[in-house]
Amino acid sequence: MENLLDQQQSQPQFDPTKDYLADLVGPDKKFKTVNDLARGKAEADTTIELFKKRQDELRDDYLKLREEANQQAKLQDLIDRLEHPQNTPQFTPPVTEPKQPTIDPAQLSSLVSKEIVSYETNKKRTDNYNQVQSKLQEMFGTNYQQELARRMNTLGLTADHINETAKTSPHAFYNLMGLNQPVAQGFQSPIRSSVSNDNFSARPQKRTWAYYQEMKKADPKMYYNTKIANQMLDDMVELGDDFKDGDFKN
Repeated sequence: MENLLDQQQSQPQFDPTKDYLADLVGPDKKFKTVNDLARGKAEADTTIELFKKRQDELRDDYLKLREEANQQAKLQDLIDRLEHPQNTPQFTPPVTEPKQPTIDPAQLSSLVSKEIVSYETNKKRTDNYNQVQSKLQEMFGTNYQQELARRMNTLGLTADHINETAKTSPHAFYNLMGLNQPVAQGFQSPIRSSVSNDNFSARPQKRTWAYYQEMKKADPKMYYNTKIANQMLDDMVELGDDFKDGDFKN
């Protein structure tokens, strides 16, 4: 029986007696020489490998975001019930079987207080991060990431460090990255850190897998941009196995 979902039927059929080389290589063919054909095959393999890797990342990120959303919804539900106890159904135990509360009200109050403090702290960190991001966009435009990465590398800092600073203290972030200084037309070199140059040194960085993972931590939206995907492919073709550092093979 015919079935559109049958994989065996959907697979292309190849003629083992056909000369595919003659069909593909020649002055008026898709590939001028055999070397061109081999290069096309290598580029296709590289493209497929990187595509699969990014698809795995998208799946993992989706599952992580879904879990975070579920946890956030549970916390918000708890806060709503505490703020509006009149809307919470009250359970009255049977008179014939009175039960003592299993949770100490003082412990419950302490637990709720901690949850609220944690919620407010995370909200403040998010507000700080958004404030820093808005200032970067105001100063350097929507593609501020390149200038920020250049300053970060010059100061010898990591993406984790600057992101944590942005979330905890925007003012400290501005001072660290030299953003309190006036910006002339065209980007100026970042203000050097007050820390001794013996500890930090400016060094060029290849755009490897680890480089792009740092970009993803700093700005996931930019990381999943089509232009970045094309740039990653070019870097992977250019660097070869040197591109596959960090956790690429995990």
